[in-house]
Amino acid sequence: MSDLLRWCKVHRPDQTHAAGSLVFIDLPLAAEVIDRAEAAGISVLRARGFRVVDEIAKPIPGQQIEPEGSALLECETPSGATCGSVRRLINGTWAGSPPPSGRHMVLIDFDEHT
Repeated sequence: MSDLLRWCKVHRPDQTHAAGSLVFIDLPLAAEVIDRAEAAGISVLRARGFRVVDEIAKPIPGQQIEPEGSALLECETPSGATCGSVRRLINGTWAGSPPPSGRHMVLIDFDEHT
């Protein structure tokens, strides 16, 4: 489990849902976590949207991104490029397409070795 997600689980338990080693975070908290990752130089490997109802997490079709860090502009870092693309998608398209019921949550995989 990522240190960032472990922090969320401990300090923001009302905005997380843990299932084994997975930590799902509420959509609004996802932006803050991505900001923290970018500031620490950590890239996002994958983000997936989920609907959580009665402790059951179900993936939301079409809400998955695996950002490419290989097509960087000269001014970008791998963490900046991947965090930026995931942040834009979460704050834009995903926020505008909430599930019909349940909590709209995100599962983020970080590359803490970048």
